[in-house]
Amino acid sequence: MDIEIAKRIYRAYLAIFDMELRDSLRREMLTWAFVENPDHWPVIGVTGAALERFAEHDFRCVSGMKVQRAHLADRKVWQSAMLAEKLNFDDWLTLYAQSDRTVLATSSENMRGEDLKYVPIPAELGLFRSMGYKWRHTMAEREYLRDLHVKLDPSGRIHRGDPESGQVMRQISQSG
Repeated sequence: MDIEIAKRIYRAYLAIFDMELRDSLRREMLTWAFVENPDHWPVIGVTGAALERFAEHDFRCVSGMKVQRAHLADRKVWQSAMLAEKLNFDDWLTLYAQSDRTVLATSSENMRGEDLKYVPIPAELGLFRSMGYKWRHTMAEREYLRDLHVKLDPSGRIHRGDPESGQVMRQISQSG
């Protein structure tokens, strides 16, 4: 994240921290403040079920297909921690950066809130960039998903000559 944007959001965090409002409202305000970061909710992976759902729609993002960005860390938990104790800038930024990551998952996977197995998507590719509550889904994203779908076998292992051959989907708890 750009340091000037981070400082702006941090100043908002400090103001929200000092407000004498109920916690749920302060967490909602934090969520909106984080939208100031153009790279909020970065997509770092895709679940097998979401990849199959994309395949059903020729790897397009279609209204009603029920694929969402699922947070790997429960926002209520990490935002509450952020509001429980005033953090210095470095600690705040570390907590934010570690907690804001998402994976593309089906809505049912996201709602279950269980551990998600996913195939990592390298951040340096710049895919699935945030656009408010949605993500950019261009030909580059479609081709990436199509290629990934071809490389995966049913067990979630990458194969067919990929340099990361044998890589298994990662499993990360949404609560941590």
